[in-house]
Amino acid sequence: MKLARAVLPAWMGINFRPATQKTRDRYHLAAGATSVLTVYPGSPAEAAGLQVGDVILGPPGKPFTEPRQVREWTMLSAVDHPAPLLVQRGDRQVRVTLVPKPYPIRLPEPPGPPQVGSAAPPLKVAAYRGTLPERLGGGKRRLLFFWATWCGPCKSSLPELLAFEQERGVQVIAITDEPAEQLGPFFEKFTSPFPATVAVDELRRAFQAYGVSGTPTFVLVDEDGKVASASTGYTPEKGLGIEGWSWSKRAAR
Repeated sequence: MKLARAVLPAWMGINFRPATQKTRDRYHLAAGATSVLTVYPGSPAEAAGLQVGDVILGPPGKPFTEPRQVREWTMLSAVDHPAPLLVQRGDRQVRVTLVPKPYPIRLPEPPGPPQVGSAAPPLKVAAYRGTLPERLGGGKRRLLFFWATWCGPCKSSLPELLAFEQERGVQVIAITDEPAEQLGPFFEKFTSPFPATVAVDELRRAFQAYGVSGTPTFVLVDEDGKVASASTGYTPEKGLGIEGWSWSKRAAR
């Protein structure tokens, strides 16, 4: 353990992705600008005040110029030595001081998915097309469909998903963490039926709030805004994982 602590790199405690071209253009940011997706509890990033949605620019006067350069900068930083960083937070830039720590032997675990019967977390996503509800519940059931353009099982689930939406009168909200500029080309080529309501969750707030560990994930929220069922993965035999609903038998008939 002593040797491990001596050789392990420094750690910040975030999950991240390169800032989108739209964000970089809007704020005139360099190619190394990095969007914060997760801030681990108890991490140096949390202690520094970093927030989900922040865009890390780099040390003052030395912006990151390459995608994912933040990883190299962090790993080569001196442990326990304060290091300043510039951050784009909304329309303003703020300066934070990060004190890197040794990379943990075991990463903190993010919260798991909400339990069936518990209140569904608020849906913090942006509409790509269709109308999003102001809040979940309100006397209407909704099926959250976490998907990705590259996900084969997601596409395989569409006939059953759309049949459930039509027969049960439940609005399906298709949620992806891919940016809007990536969805346009996808829907130009993908001409099969697809849910009318599509939402973008670039910062993965909904993915994390619902503990999504893979796609597709289906979360049914009832009329009272509570989680009625949750299921990850899809095969025709498994279906949507919703009690009282069976697509395989109906499809066989």
